[in-house]
Amino acid sequence: MVLSGASIVPGLASVCTALKAAVGVAQTVHKLASDALEMTESVLEIGRYLIDLQQLAKRMKEQTDAELDHHMGKLAKLVSEMEKAIQVFGQRGFLKTMFSTTHMVNLPLTD
Repeated sequence: MVLSGASIVPGLASVCTALKAAVGVAQTVHKLASDALEMTESVLEIGRYLIDLQQLAKRMKEQTDAELDHHMGKLAKLVSEMEKAIQVFGQRGFLKTMFSTTHMVNLPLTD
């Protein structure tokens, strides 16, 4: 191992410790980036859903505009909350914000 050579080369132990810490931080950032990417993929999925919804709405003659507006308001709130969670990515409190908005995933679009 590299650390076994640390006793032979002065200062190598501190370099190895710093490298290990840097790799740990990089792994954490990678995990957070993966979470943000997954959230972004959800936003794209909502976009695809909206395209389908637009076509469906044209066929839904019996549903009132007010009812559709109500459901679109829920969807707009969902997307807004996701956007806020992505904005605070990597900042202090990011995970708290992300988990406080996970209820969004299970929001029904109809009552």
